[in-house]
Formats: sequence, structure tokens, C-alpha cells
Amino acid sequence: LQLRMFDEARVAYDALLARNPEHCGFHAGRQAAELRTTVATERWLNEAVDADAEKALRGLYERLQIRFPRSNVCRRLPLDFARDAEYFADSFTAYAAPYIRKGVPSLFADIKPLLSRDDKRDQIGRLISSWLDSLEQHGTFPHSPTEREVPSTIMWTLVLASQHADCCGDTASALKHIEAAITHTPTCLDLYLFKARIFKHA
Repeated sequence: LQLRMFDEARVAYDALLARNPEHCGFHAGRQAAELRTTVATERWLNEAVDADAEKALRGLYERLQIRFPRSNVCRRLPLDFARDAEYFADSFTAYAAPYIRKGVPSLFADIKPLLSRDDKRDQIGRLISSWLDSLEQHGTFPHSPTEREVPSTIMWTLVLASQHADCCGDTASALKHIEAAITHTPTCLDLYLFKARIFKHA
């Protein structure tokens, strides 16, 4: 990179990613080679990203996600550099929905840094609300209207809605959502821990 041999850098970083597609440093180098810059950026969230850079990175990660379909990092990094609202919505849904379906409690801790940006915080809130409405009315996510979800999916979506509201300082909404989750599945002990955290933050 420092020699501005960007084509050679692409080949080198592609080889490194083949060894470990979860290494953020390798991704930063590959991104820099794609953008033809000597500056490797690991954290794009609060960096300036113009339309050309976003387009180039978007194309890169479309290819990497095909090449490494099981890589979490390949699906997570676009959430940081995405500035186009539609692209962010699609990327966020593709990233978060599988974790909600699996009931992964650490999902919010992973996406919480995104809430430092007003645009992403507001859009995530709207997405979660649309998911809840669709799950409550039809038992499906709006992006998968023919795939009926298991009952636990709505519970974990309520948890995510509660955590988002809590992080935004809306204690009343946070408690409303977590109470709904507890009513739905009172045997899930994690829910009571989440509720306690809301009271701690209030």
C-alpha cells in the first residue's frame, strides 16, 4: 500500500483474507487497496464516506460475502460505511435477522456503536418497529413474508426494541417492550437481567 502498488496489494490482502476472513486489519488493507489509498481505515463509522467510496466498498463486500458466506465480519463491516439509507437497511436486516432467529443475546452489544450516529440510530429504530409490526400481524419478517418465524423470534425482537429504547433514553418504551417479552416467554431468565439493566440505567 505504502508503495501505491494497489493491484499487488489487492492480491496480497485477498490471500490473507482467504486465511482469516474475520481479521479486521486484513479487511482494512483490502478496502484501502480497493479505494487506491495508502490509508487503511479499520473503523468507518464516524469517517467521511463519499458516494464513490461507498459504491466501491459496497461492490467489494458483495463479492466478499459470496466468497466467504459464513463470515460475520463480511456482513458486519458494511454497517459502518453504509451511508445510503436503503443499502444500510438491507445490510442491517441481513446481519441482524439471523441473530434474532437464533436468539443471540449479545446482538445489541455488537450493533450498539451504530447508535452513535443519529441517522443510523433512527433508522434502526424504524426497522425494529416494522419488524415487530410484521411479526405481530403476520408472524413473518417484512423482508421474508412467506417464511413464518418461530415464536421465539418475536420475543428476541422485543428484546432488541427494548435495548434500543433504553439506549435512546426512552425508559417507558424499554420497559413496555421487555414486559411484553416476559409475558411472551416468562421462563427465559435473560429477560429479567435485561429488565434489571433498564432500571439501572433509568
